[in-house]
Amino acid sequence: MNRIILLGFVSFLTLGACNNQESVLDKDYLNIAHRGASGSTPEHTYVAYDKAIKQNADYTELDLQMTKDNRLIAMHDNKVDRTTNGTGLVKNKSHEEIKKLDAGSWFDKKIKGEKVQN
Repeated sequence: MNRIILLGFVSFLTLGACNNQESVLDKDYLNIAHRGASGSTPEHTYVAYDKAIKQNADYTELDLQMTKDNRLIAMHDNKVDRTTNGTGLVKNKSHEEIKKLDAGSWFDKKIKGEKVQN
């Protein structure tokens, strides 16, 4: 019991000493939206980018893949399997094929029909 009281007292003193230090939150920082607001929306979709803007993101980080007809699309993976209703490698699909894929319903059925961005 005495050890717990001593630990509490030492913790209290330590926290008091730390109070005069500059906080990380006091410094300037950049809010970078990774794949858009990918924690709460399907990554690399319009809704992800729109939400990132609404959350005051300074920048949006993009991952790009190239289709077989040399068009760039916003996708992290080299396959469409994880984030769309399609299967296969991006490099083996045309831009038109990619445009037909649903990039929202894997994340939430309410976002069905969201498209891969280019």
